[in-house]
Amino acid sequence: MLRNIIDFYTSKDSSKTSLKILVSAAVIYASVSYYFRYLNKPEYEYIEGFTQKEPFVLKTDDGCFDEFYTLIYDELYNTNKRVQWELYRVLKMTQPSTSNSTFLYVGSKTGFGVYQLIEAGYTAYGVENCPKMIEYSEQQYPNAPIIEGDVQQPLLFERNSFTHIMCTDFMIYKMKNKEQFFKNCLQWLKPNGYLILHLVERSRFNAISPTHDEKRDWERITKDPKSQLLKTETVFEDYTFVQQYHIPVNVDETNCVLFRETFTDRSNNNVRQNEHNLYMENIRTILEIAKSFGYLFHSKTTMKKYNDEEHQYMYILEKPM
Repeated sequence: MLRNIIDFYTSKDSSKTSLKILVSAAVIYASVSYYFRYLNKPEYEYIEGFTQKEPFVLKTDDGCFDEFYTLIYDELYNTNKRVQWELYRVLKMTQPSTSNSTFLYVGSKTGFGVYQLIEAGYTAYGVENCPKMIEYSEQQYPNAPIIEGDVQQPLLFERNSFTHIMCTDFMIYKMKNKEQFFKNCLQWLKPNGYLILHLVERSRFNAISPTHDEKRDWERITKDPKSQLLKTETVFEDYTFVQQYHIPVNVDETNCVLFRETFTDRSNNNVRQNEHNLYMENIRTILEIAKSFGYLFHSKTTMKKYNDEEHQYMYILEKPM
């Protein structure tokens, strides 16, 4: 075989010149394609579906955001659809200009929101405290600046830096000290700047199908369609996914809610659980905290058109002059 290849390329037959060029081009193309497909990839892209070897793994809060979870996050929660809906509503309700507006995405995750704003001509930054998410963002959207940091730290940004601060996707509920967050944002916002919050009615909101996609096989785990839906199950190719909110009977006293994600490998039944601690005060309490720092109510919209959930809202608060 090798002898035939050598004879082909060393042949002086001019009739084979064009064929030699085509074959050489094909070899080069195949080599380059192989490099970019298999060799020039970040480590996490070798993960396909569920690759866990241990029978049970438990991860909590920021520890959940490893290679596996980072890789599937956008598909799992249909990030593209959510972000595009959020930004459409915010742009419509606040009318920012590309020349004078600067956005900050709190908990920017994979960076898609920051990327979308930059593509639309705005100045935008993300802040994220999970290194794997930042690594992923940098590789997927290299022009979208993501800063590693904790928004509970007042010196993270300079005063009057942003016209808009986006705090969506349940991010406000991951903060136990909401007073510090509102205080920090007030310093970072420019006069008449906007703080955008995703807030839910704790006793009435429903857990949404993770992908909210008709192509996915998901079911509502409750017999009464009028009852609060706190648990859903979705079947993916490699694993089943169950999300559930655990609201204790004394939630009015503690404001603590546990959000648990359970992945079960369909091939060997290995289980991975993510547990996220949420601090879910009722909407009135959160707005009262914001008001105590001087924020003004600007507007709100239900998220029903996005996820068919009428008990989840996007509130826009405004920093006074």
